[in-house]
Amino acid sequence: MKIAMARLTRAESKALTRKKLCDSARKLIAEKGYSGATVDLIAESAGFSRGAFYSNYESKDELLIDLLDEYFVYELDSLSNVVDEHSDHPDEIVKALERFYNRGKESNEWCRLTCEFFLHAFRSPPFRKRFISSYSNHREQMAKLLEQYLESTGADASFSKLLTPMAMGMSLGYSLQVLAEPKYFSDKSLGKALGSLLELAAG
Repeated sequence: MKIAMARLTRAESKALTRKKLCDSARKLIAEKGYSGATVDLIAESAGFSRGAFYSNYESKDELLIDLLDEYFVYELDSLSNVVDEHSDHPDEIVKALERFYNRGKESNEWCRLTCEFFLHAFRSPPFRKRFISSYSNHREQMAKLLEQYLESTGADASFSKLLTPMAMGMSLGYSLQVLAEPKYFSDKSLGKALGSLLELAAG
């Protein structure tokens, strides 16, 4: 007996299409760069036509912002859960953070994407405005998490807004070195470095 599959609503179908386009763009931009990952390639890799792409996104830049925000939500939710779960055990927060940033291929892919985001922002003022808006908002949310962590250790949390961009910059810079010199750095280097930074901040 055949079981009838429930049909997706229009909104569900659109969300699924956008997710597939985002997944395709993430892989292609990390591999080929912003310019190399054309709309045609992104659509084809996702199994759609060029027309389907433009019925979901006005431009590749709009998709990039969607991709950026998607990752920021994932990162913030993951770290928020860690801080909430281990609020009484700061040392466990450090260990969990190390595990989160030691995701190997996934971390390397995000590093490549972040570089492409920044490079495109430097070259495109309209994109830069939207990129900085998303990035600065994420930085503010990350600063609140760092403040929460420092307070759990009894340390001075007043400089969390200063420390947060340092940690984010260190994360990107360190990731670039891991990509450039994989024989010198291990996949777990970034997590250990960020964990050490947190421990130093906590005193």
